[in-house]
Amino acid sequence: MGPSSTDLRLVRVVVALCVAASAAPATWPAAAPAQTLERLTLIPTPPAITPAEAMEHVGEVVDLEAIVSEARAQGGRVLLQTAESAGAPLRIVIVPPMVGPKPAALAARYGGRRVRVR
Repeated sequence: MGPSSTDLRLVRVVVALCVAASAAPATWPAAAPAQTLERLTLIPTPPAITPAEAMEHVGEVVDLEAIVSEARAQGGRVLLQTAESAGAPLRIVIVPPMVGPKPAALAARYGGRRVRVR
C-alpha cells in the first residue's frame, strides 16, 4: 500500500515551503534594537520598616522586618514576639494553611531569626 493522497499533499506543502525559504533574499532587514521592559508589578513593593517605626504607619501596607525573640505555637496559630532591642516589642500572628507544616514546626523555624512580614 502506497502513500495516501493526504500524505502526498503534506509532502508537496513541505517542499513548497522549503523552496520558498531558499528563494528568500540574501540580505535580511536589520533586527530592531533590543528593548528593556519594565518589570510588571501589580502591587507596588511597600517600604520596609522596623518595629520602632510601626506606630507611624498604622493603617498602611508595609513590610515589617525584625528579629524574633520568642516563637511559640498556640491554638493552631504561631505567635512571634519581636526583640525589644528593635523598639517596642510587637506580636506577629501567623495562621498556617490547612495543608503544610504544623504550627510547632513553624515556631521552631522562626525562633531567633530575622523575618519580614507584610
